[in-house]
Amino acid sequence: MGQKIHPHGFRLGTLFTWSSRWFASDKQYRHLLLEDIQLREALTKRLHNTGLSRIEIERSINKIEVIVMVSRPGLVIGRGGTGLEVLKKYITQFLHKNKSRKDTLKIELRVEPVKEPNLDAHIIANSIA
Repeated sequence: MGQKIHPHGFRLGTLFTWSSRWFASDKQYRHLLLEDIQLREALTKRLHNTGLSRIEIERSINKIEVIVMVSRPGLVIGRGGTGLEVLKKYITQFLHKNKSRKDTLKIELRVEPVKEPNLDAHIIANSIA
């Protein structure tokens, strides 16, 4: 019987990078990890019709940067950038609802287009389904 490996985990560092980039102490790690997973699920439900490829989260001391890779960025950005403001407000409400600590976080949202959507496996699988 052969050895089974995860294709993304095997290529971390060489071809791929981490989807969450931050460091936390032992006590905070599980809370922040759960918060990242719940934020990804909520954004996936909200942005299901935009050709969502992946969501990356970077954290620093008082800042969270959410990078959303989509095939149709115009649907996320909206007319005159109003969609970005609505999405940023949604993320802020989501984080404050699930937040146990009371500090203020600066939220930065970046929407990046997928260069070739026909080569992205996640987008193709969602379009087939």
